[in-house]
Amino acid sequence: NRYIIDEAADIAWLSENGATLTSNSIFLQTKDIDMASKAISSIKLPAGSTYDGGGKTIKNFANSLFGDATSIIVKDLTLENIVASGSTHIGTLVNTLHGSSSFTNVSVSNGTVSTTNGAAGGMVGYIVRTTEKDRSETLNVSFAGCKLNGVSVSGSASEGKFVGLLR
Repeated sequence: NRYIIDEAADIAWLSENGATLTSNSIFLQTKDIDMASKAISSIKLPAGSTYDGGGKTIKNFANSLFGDATSIIVKDLTLENIVASGSTHIGTLVNTLHGSSSFTNVSVSNGTVSTTNGAAGGMVGYIVRTTEKDRSETLNVSFAGCKLNGVSVSGSASEGKFVGLLR
């Protein structure tokens, strides 16, 4: 359940295979990664996973990094020059976040987020319970030491600097 991420090919592999991996996996980034030469889809991390950026940077990504995610931890990661757009909920880090999650020391610089039919957020587009209509679920999402710099956000339903819509 432990994976080292140290080059663009690892991000591409994770984009293709992330959804098939074991829940509660741990991903550790050990180098700065430039995605300029790779056109890939957003990553779908397994539920309950941790992505530890190791204080490193991912730059020039042409999508939301994690697409849709469930109960994840992301820490010590910088995203630079991210362009995330689509027709539903969009964020630079996560499009739709299901369940309780935490983000620590995550920075986004020089990003653009836009959607034609949904919520847009500088970090997360849309946050909802794991089971959307289960009102008994307590939803805890934290952002500690996170920051945005030079991120523009435009959405059609709702938009926010950090989170587009919290339901």
